[in-house]
Amino acid sequence: MMKQPQPRAVVVGGSIAGVSCAHTLALAGWDVVVLEKLRGPPTGSSTGVGVVHWADIHGLLYNSTPQQVLFLWGHLFHSFSVSNNKKSVKVKAKVLQSGETIEVDGDLLVAADGCLSSGSQSFLPDLKLRYSGYCAWRGVFDYSGIEDSENMKWIRAVYPGLGKCLCFDLAPGTHNAFPNKRINWLWYINQPEPELKTQRCWAGCLRRYPGNLRCVLREYKAIRSPVTSAQVLKSRRVEMIKQGLKVAGCDELFDPSRASLEEREELEPKTMPFTSDVPLRGTEALSSL
Repeated sequence: MMKQPQPRAVVVGGSIAGVSCAHTLALAGWDVVVLEKLRGPPTGSSTGVGVVHWADIHGLLYNSTPQQVLFLWGHLFHSFSVSNNKKSVKVKAKVLQSGETIEVDGDLLVAADGCLSSGSQSFLPDLKLRYSGYCAWRGVFDYSGIEDSENMKWIRAVYPGLGKCLCFDLAPGTHNAFPNKRINWLWYINQPEPELKTQRCWAGCLRRYPGNLRCVLREYKAIRSPVTSAQVLKSRRVEMIKQGLKVAGCDELFDPSRASLEEREELEPKTMPFTSDVPLRGTEALSSL
């Protein structure tokens, strides 16, 4: 009796979802090829908030991957086609190091590289994102060398589980999280859905001046300089107000216990210039100031 060949699956994406799929398929007797655009296995995630111990989970999965799983690092998914009998698939990927295109044949294609990836868009071309009702602001505060400062003592007193668990603060219309030892904070704020541009500033410049890098960089600078300058100045003003320093245009130092609604609103992230409407051309940025 002729032995049936092992079925082969092609998994696009080498993150936790992709590696998990590869595990499951390999344990079920499949040959698995994983395509991932990163040039090597990730070694850590310094800003991950959704999955706090992302690097640990990924490392455990990757290091215990069955032998029949082949990882092709540095391979960017390009396209796929299905055979006429609907029983096999041919996947094309670009080798980032050499620029060549390779083909991988399989019986199953798994798009595990995100809902907005080109692979997922091929399956779900009409997919539209649904706004959650709030936006997130995030940052990382590395307190190396100041572990014994008064601020860190206060933070540890308020969040005794810091570094061992995910800490949440809840308030009307907002909440924030402090998931990691480095105080990887995440602040959610309820606000109307921002109007996002389909054409990005950098990409738009490249399209308008194909082959003319000097014009591309000149226009990109004209677009970004006013935006970043306004945001830096706004950030500087807000931090000075919050720290109780003298600020031009303010007669008195900021006191949170006596601050008016207008004074409090000035400190909110939603007042940052250009957060909801980023200009696409240099003239738009200049005329907005």
